[in-house]
Amino acid sequence: MSRRRELNLAVVVQTASAAAVLLAVAGFTVVLWLGPGMGAALITVVAAVAVVAAAAVAFVLLRLREGPRDAEVVAAYRPVLRAEWSQLAEEAKRLSSAVSGADRTRLAGHLRAAERTLFDEQAQVRTADGITEATGHIAEARHLLAVVDALGRGGPRPHRGAPCFFDPAHGPLTVKARFNPDGGADRTVSVCSACHALLEAGEVPPSKRITVGGTPTDYWRAGWVSVPYVDGYWQQRRFPDHELHRLRRDLELTWDPSETELPPHLDREPPWYSQ
Repeated sequence: MSRRRELNLAVVVQTASAAAVLLAVAGFTVVLWLGPGMGAALITVVAAVAVVAAAAVAFVLLRLREGPRDAEVVAAYRPVLRAEWSQLAEEAKRLSSAVSGADRTRLAGHLRAAERTLFDEQAQVRTADGITEATGHIAEARHLLAVVDALGRGGPRPHRGAPCFFDPAHGPLTVKARFNPDGGADRTVSVCSACHALLEAGEVPPSKRITVGGTPTDYWRAGWVSVPYVDGYWQQRRFPDHELHRLRRDLELTWDPSETELPPHLDREPPWYSQ
């Protein structure tokens, strides 16, 4: 069961518990008023109707909370991830001669898994969790290619850090930089070398854009629609945008909401999936 569905179920359970308490109080009042015989019969009928009504309302609420959100997330990110996969596949083809052994096997596995999810009509992604899974495969494949490229040029093995804040498709970070969007809160972001050069020149690098409700927007301004995508790339790391970070925390329930930073044991980048 997904964390989002667990959260929805928790809301329904809490609502049902409150309704049960109110029903018990009302039933006790009816028994005192009508007497044990008539009161018990009336309470039984009312309780049966209440249970059926509560079940129907819970079902509708779950469908309303889950269905449209999944559909909106998939509509916003499936074309984005298809474009990222195509770019990544071309890069893998260019570097294929330098990839060998276990890295080749892992790279091929991630590319195949993402391709199946994004392009196969039978297995096509239809949920927000599917977007996270596909994004995670792309992130893993992108890191492997960054390693191969760096080692092939005689450089050090790239640090396993967060991707470029402005566009995760730029690859792993080069440096940390300060960013203040439109007079908003100042924040530290991970950036690639090209975006860092723009920031140093006083320019704002263009962010990856998605379309939500027919309106193009920066992915990190899209609120809960971008949570599955961000989870795929950032995994359990803190996301630089405070509002989106809060939404991730609230939706995924991965750490204590009172904490301002990730607990140390979650900052070591554990695998996002079982090998």
